[in-house]
Amino acid sequence: MGGKDEATLVRKAQAGDTGAFNELVLSFGSVVYSLALRMTGNREDARDVAQRTFISAWCGLAGFDARRRFFSWLYRIALNESLNFLRARRPAEPLGHDFADPSPSPEARVSARESRDAVAEALRELPEEQRQLLLLRYTAQLTYREIAELLEIQEPLVRSRLFSARQAMGRILVQQGWSRP
Repeated sequence: MGGKDEATLVRKAQAGDTGAFNELVLSFGSVVYSLALRMTGNREDARDVAQRTFISAWCGLAGFDARRRFFSWLYRIALNESLNFLRARRPAEPLGHDFADPSPSPEARVSARESRDAVAEALRELPEEQRQLLLLRYTAQLTYREIAELLEIQEPLVRSRLFSARQAMGRILVQQGWSRP
């Protein structure tokens, strides 16, 4: 969608034009759904998150700053809705990885659970900015460029901050008694 068309639709939607907002939903619905699906890993949950995203966007549209990109604002809402959903659904598995074998032994299941718990605890100890970066990169599987656009920072800064977040995560895990490979 072109910037001018987007801006026109946003102005109309801010004035109460539901048809204009519907066009925005149609234009950005697949992007919002894709993010939600990557974050939740489930189609039904992704639909719920996408719906909540557009409801939140409609309710907050009056406060949208037209000098900014609507897409960035909407993407941020989608990300927040996804993170809120994940926190509510499974706070012990924020990275969404299953460390267990397809047919794990009891020892392997215990080890996997301990690993997930250790990662979850380490994430909780990180500052919000570092936790968010790790979740965007490894749960949402966003590229460095996508993260940079979303957070409105330069890509090299994303790389640097992610490096620092991974280092901090590693230090916390070592303090918990986990050794580095």
